[in-house]
Amino acid sequence: MVLPTGFHFLVSRESSSAVQHVLGFMRKRCLSKAGALRLTVSLCTTSAFTYTLSDFYDYLDFNRMRLEDLDLEALTEYQSNLTDLESPVTKKPYATETINQRMWIVKAFVLWCQDNGYLKNRFDVEELPTRDGGTTTVLEPDLDTGLVEPDDINCTYIDTFHLPILMGKFGDWHELDGELPLSGPRDRLMAECALQAGLRRAEVCGLRLKSVCSRNLSERDPYSTVSVRVFGKGARWRRVPFPVWLVRALQNYAATERENSIRKRLTRDPDFNDSGSLFVHLETARGSWGDPVSPKQLNRIFKAARPAAAEQIIGADPTGIEQALSISQCTFHSLRHNYALNTYVLRRLKGDTNPGKYVQAVLGHRYQSTTDSIYLTASHVYEAELSEVAQKLMADMVKRHG
Repeated sequence: MVLPTGFHFLVSRESSSAVQHVLGFMRKRCLSKAGALRLTVSLCTTSAFTYTLSDFYDYLDFNRMRLEDLDLEALTEYQSNLTDLESPVTKKPYATETINQRMWIVKAFVLWCQDNGYLKNRFDVEELPTRDGGTTTVLEPDLDTGLVEPDDINCTYIDTFHLPILMGKFGDWHELDGELPLSGPRDRLMAECALQAGLRRAEVCGLRLKSVCSRNLSERDPYSTVSVRVFGKGARWRRVPFPVWLVRALQNYAATERENSIRKRLTRDPDFNDSGSLFVHLETARGSWGDPVSPKQLNRIFKAARPAAAEQIIGADPTGIEQALSISQCTFHSLRHNYALNTYVLRRLKGDTNPGKYVQAVLGHRYQSTTDSIYLTASHVYEAELSEVAQKLMADMVKRHG
């Protein structure tokens, strides 16, 4: 095979041979598919691809990680590291456009590797519309690269004053014991699992009925926590502390709404096998009663709640356009950020000198540097923005469990 002049590829320092994954990706993106091989992109493009991927492989080598073990946390950390780099030309931090370009190349490469079965962990993929009316496949569309400043990258939390408005759009609690919920609708409980325990979207959908309902809550302080097994990124199980009051509400949902849905499905289909997932389609679903809720379906539920919350904010205060816009653009992952920041600040107020270590363990980050780079700086801003009500609640928690 004769490669055209200007075609770039990586060579391994150890073996002095071409890095096959990069070679395959470059052939796919830069060479013609039929006839004599020729470049279909400019020489600058091939150079940008290879220099970016060389830098990405250096990052993997520095962290002693094989490409096949790459996960979202490592990809997020790589992106975060780009904001700290200095351009060798300007001696200033890389421009947002440069970071965007690098991340676009890396994400395209990771998507190619995933499509070819080279990765152990799965990344979310979504079809998004293009300007010409077509569609394009995007890997991890929520991994934002250009809409925030470096200090706040990937930390799109929801301000504490408007957070209750958004949460209310997932449904009101069915029953309360004073200020604590005893039971509530499925959609509200799924959102609370992210807000109160820091779960990812896929982790919420992956919660097991047995993991929640096996917990004995008798004589437990509702403000204390119990551990629940969660299946997370990298196909790893971890134990996550859940508030006792939330687990009790989940158990009540399982014994009522979920049980009714499973019973209805079995009446229609006696051969139906319960998957064991905690969150399932309910009686209002068309024929899919008892089937597990998927991450994409949870995303649709979340997206439907945002405009309703934004509309309520504008209705209460016509000058609240900025707050309404923020709510309308947040993602389900924002609830996880709120949990992390709440926990980070609370543990610091209680005297923990390294709150990032605890947050890292709960969130399931592989590296504490990921946790610190995302939340350390933002926590100071978040603490300053806490509403008076939230400040009082956090102070009461410190007194109660200090």
